[in-house]
Amino acid sequence: MAGSATEIEIATHLAGVWEAARVRWPSVVIDQTAFVAYASRHATQQVALDRWSAVELYLTCAVLSADPHAVAAFEVEYFRPLDRALARFCDPGLIEDAKQVLRVRLLVRNEDGDPPRIATFTGRGPLGKWLEVAAVRTAVSLRRKDRDVPIEDHALAALQGVGADPKLVHLQQTYLAEFTKAWRAGLSELEPRDRTLLRLHLLDRLSVETLGALYGVHATTAARWLRQVRERLADRVREHMRSGLHVSSAELESIVAMIHSQMDVTLGGLLSEDTGLRESRPDDR
Repeated sequence: MAGSATEIEIATHLAGVWEAARVRWPSVVIDQTAFVAYASRHATQQVALDRWSAVELYLTCAVLSADPHAVAAFEVEYFRPLDRALARFCDPGLIEDAKQVLRVRLLVRNEDGDPPRIATFTGRGPLGKWLEVAAVRTAVSLRRKDRDVPIEDHALAALQGVGADPKLVHLQQTYLAEFTKAWRAGLSELEPRDRTLLRLHLLDRLSVETLGALYGVHATTAARWLRQVRERLADRVREHMRSGLHVSSAELESIVAMIHSQMDVTLGGLLSEDTGLRESRPDDR
């Protein structure tokens, strides 16, 4: 629940949000009970009520119900401003293509019948920033070639790298299955916003300067975030390797060295598999 608030406090807060949303979007009409139920399901204990962008959940709830007024408001208030953000990160010719791909991902059910991805917005941060990150990733992915290379291919390619340490190569060949399993587990345990940051930097090739501009922070702050995420991930992978293997302390330290030396190569493959649209909110850091 948002900021450890009680269900009654959340319901009371959302009643006020419903009133504010009706004023903001008078043509968009949602039953109060339906809205409170929808927004309550998206409440999160990591965000205090006064920082929760619940008013925007009113609009996304209406968009999911295919309310034409809500869809029109969503387009005008949130999609049109993406042109400016996208112009900073991609070629002009890609802007409309990226927006159209994003529209489909956000507003249309997939072939498996899953809800449109706009349903994954929880209000942890502003809807505009959430969409901006998603739009930039979409635009960059449109120009990326050979994206879907399995993690095993990345790992095996690293094994044959020129100048590779023979000892590390031997460890990788011996423990490749456990190595890959540990990386998958460690990455899955990261917060979605941390995986988004890694994808933007490693998969989409955005520099720390560009990341800083995207998140509205200085490049040194973006670099610090990346360093902290890498450290957390390495620690988790190390623990998974420790629990899954019966090796000596010296061999474990060699494995740790391997984890650090192959981090970018390994993450490139794993992150290409994690294609879901995730929230990214720098204020949570």
